[in-house]
Amino acid sequence: MAAAGSGAAVGLLLGGVLVESVSVAAVFWFMFAVAGALLLAVVAFVPESPPRDSPRPDWVGAVLLTTALLALLLAISQGNTWGWSSARVVTLIALSAALFAGFVVVERAASAPLVDMQLLARRPAWSANLVSFAMGFALFISGVVVPQIARLPPASGYGLGLTFAETGLVLLPGALAIVVGGWASGALVRATGARILVSARAVAAAVAYAWLALDHGSVGSVVAANVPLGFGIGLAFAALTNLVVRAVSEQRTAVFAATTAVSRATGAALGTQVAAAVIIGAGVVAPGFPAERGFTGAFALGLIAALVALAATVAIPHRRRDPLRQDAQSERTVAAS
Repeated sequence: MAAAGSGAAVGLLLGGVLVESVSVAAVFWFMFAVAGALLLAVVAFVPESPPRDSPRPDWVGAVLLTTALLALLLAISQGNTWGWSSARVVTLIALSAALFAGFVVVERAASAPLVDMQLLARRPAWSANLVSFAMGFALFISGVVVPQIARLPPASGYGLGLTFAETGLVLLPGALAIVVGGWASGALVRATGARILVSARAVAAAVAYAWLALDHGSVGSVVAANVPLGFGIGLAFAALTNLVVRAVSEQRTAVFAATTAVSRATGAALGTQVAAAVIIGAGVVAPGFPAERGFTGAFALGLIAALVALAATVAIPHRRRDPLRQDAQSERTVAAS
């Protein structure tokens, strides 16, 4: 997580400089070059995994989940334009619900499912996945909404009127806080426990979003809110991985970790689109700027998501209750005797 935060810090500074000195397109061309270089580095330096029997990928489940999310995100993003009761939006939501239902049916029958529904029905699994979903939902709201406020002119009544480079500098302390949080997470997990750190991240996010909802009209306020948010992010993702390992048996750790990653990505995708829909739905004020109540509402969504993550963290059992874990322990006991 510290490495991700370092990359975010560099990206914020470099992205602002490229936009100001070259163009917006330059940022994407630069990232294209970086992706190409990383691909070559993987081919050249990453050793091949040893051959082993692997289950067939769950292509049907992947297509159903992707299509269901696309339909839902399209309905949310276009709801204000088409009308929330319009035939297109209602059809997309109904299609998304049907595809999600089909996804559940397919996953329950699959030999190597993308999401293990039997595991997900158990308290350790659904609570950890709910934490991951809510954290992903809350995380990207700040990353999408704060830059918009920073770029809007003071004539809007709340905008900071910053350049792209200055916006990157405003976001930099939060990115550096991710680095610090990720670096400190290992020692803090051993000292306090993973549950406390994940709860602390949720509380930090809730405080940060409450702060932003009440006061986002100055650079100092935005920076002060983003620092605890970033620090909590650095702490929580490492700690959440620890909770995942503790929640299920060794045989299911990899599957469960992948499931929580899907939950986090789904939450992030929905969070950004719902926040954008709230901002657009709030309307505009003269002379054509988005109404401030839309941004306040988006930050309130982040606060709600953080509180949901906190409640779900409390619901995660303290000890493993996976039958596979208990069976493995029983087998080792018998072998030892």
